[in-house]
Amino acid sequence: MFWLAGTSERRFRLHGTPMIKTHFASLLVALVFGSLAPSAMAAEGGLNFYRVDTWPSYSHITWMADLNELTLRPTPFLSLDDIAAYDWSTHTVFLKPESESRLVTEFGCGTRHPIVNGLFVVTVDSARVYMGLLSSMLSSYAATDVPVVTVPCLGDCSMPSLHINRAQNGPDTRQDRRIYELLERAGVLAEQ
Repeated sequence: MFWLAGTSERRFRLHGTPMIKTHFASLLVALVFGSLAPSAMAAEGGLNFYRVDTWPSYSHITWMADLNELTLRPTPFLSLDDIAAYDWSTHTVFLKPESESRLVTEFGCGTRHPIVNGLFVVTVDSARVYMGLLSSMLSSYAATDVPVVTVPCLGDCSMPSLHINRAQNGPDTRQDRRIYELLERAGVLAEQ
């Protein structure tokens, strides 16, 4: 049990040990959210593409970034269930028709407010593999250190496939063996 002591420091006592109120609150928040986040990610499993909720500074948008520091949206915008085929030689994701129409809506294609830029993280069985950038022709930002997916936003917004372009600098993070092996097991690797 803990109780509020009558001092000006407003301390809590936890089993006889004083604990400053802010430290107790920080610990409680960390325990609650720390225990929820991994289970939410683990529940998804497989191959997933998550949008990043809060952007890091531009200097941290690189293949060397610590992906575990990024806050991801709770549900992926693209998962293995959305993929009809994946061409490993070009890193082109061919979408199922129902997934294409959902992404057109999610990216705001053909609307007054299409997505201009958005970071994403690719995960395999809840392990964060690499970060990339969703970008449209309306964007003036050019990421050179992460793979880029160009999203249509004007005119014909059909999106039968998404091409994941290689980063201009650094290693090709798209070539991770975990992704290849998962796609192969799922039977969606396109004939090369």
